[in-house]
Amino acid sequence: MFAPHMAQRRDTKEGQERMNTHTWMARRTCVLAAALVLATDFAPTAQADDSYYLIVYAAQRAPTTPRFSHTFATVVKVTERGTDRSKCKVEEHTISWIAKTKEIVLARAKSEPGANLSLRESLRLAASLDEKISMWGPFEIKKELYDRALKQIDLLESDKVQYKALDVRFRPETAINCIHAVSDLDTDEGLLDTGAACGEEASRMVALHLRRWIIRPETTHAWVIKRLGLEDYAITRRIWDEWP
Repeated sequence: MFAPHMAQRRDTKEGQERMNTHTWMARRTCVLAAALVLATDFAPTAQADDSYYLIVYAAQRAPTTPRFSHTFATVVKVTERGTDRSKCKVEEHTISWIAKTKEIVLARAKSEPGANLSLRESLRLAASLDEKISMWGPFEIKKELYDRALKQIDLLESDKVQYKALDVRFRPETAINCIHAVSDLDTDEGLLDTGAACGEEASRMVALHLRRWIIRPETTHAWVIKRLGLEDYAITRRIWDEWP
């Protein structure tokens, strides 16, 4: 005699559970839809895309002498959003290793404290010494070379290594010169032997040494020069066709 009432209560309970389930699903759908709208509103208009570049410089007097010559390099990280390169984020770091006194003494027996100059400091120093500046690049490079450059800068600025113009028997553990501070970004197959080279000859050798990290070495990217403000300086651009 109680069966009909029990069945009715069971039907009512099941109906309520179905209603609760539908309500929960409806609320979940609304929440997901709202989240999607917010994500769309706050998402960047274009996905960020990072690229990396290298410029190798030489500074020298005429005629070229080791005392008045310098090799340095800049690596650049560019974060682009969209196609307008004038609005992209540019981050530059320079390896420009020199004696802290900024005076090069070839015959100095011991190593001495060094200083890693910024790009602007390097250009101003070259101008003050009446040195002419040349550049190779900007070349697009693989990210690993950029990362290696940052690690090298950290090493140079840590006081763990000093400066030595003639760095045989000192390199790379205790002291290096300006040329090898750049070339030693790649020691995978041994140290680059630059011999008595200096100035443009040495910088050209360094650029060649790092060529395996360059993407399409026949192509340079002049817009990077503009973004770094290098158009304001008298710098001679060297081209890949001059290389073997």
